[in-house]
Amino acid sequence: MLTLLELTDIPAVAASSLDEAVLALEECQNISVVVCDVYLGKESGLDLIERARAVTGRELDYVFVTGDPMGVEHFPDGMKPAIVTKPVRPRELIDLLKRLLENRRQE
Repeated sequence: MLTLLELTDIPAVAASSLDEAVLALEECQNISVVVCDVYLGKESGLDLIERARAVTGRELDYVFVTGDPMGVEHFPDGMKPAIVTKPVRPRELIDLLKRLLENRRQE
């Protein structure tokens, strides 16, 4: 996925765990959109929302990838992140990310 994003001029950073993701968010202050799988083995991608807020103090846009969209009904503070179901269609994900990034630029 990282290569696909880079090929479409969407800057990206990869992380293989929640700890790595939080560290990347601390180190790269220009990150504004996070794409994350909901199920990460023993961890939940949904936990990243609270951890990222606590560590960075920033509000980010989230895109959660899941094979089970019914399993992602509860989000903090009533937020409604984008949900992309597996198998991910690359064009759909790229278009969504470009829209989110463009909205951020216009803020």
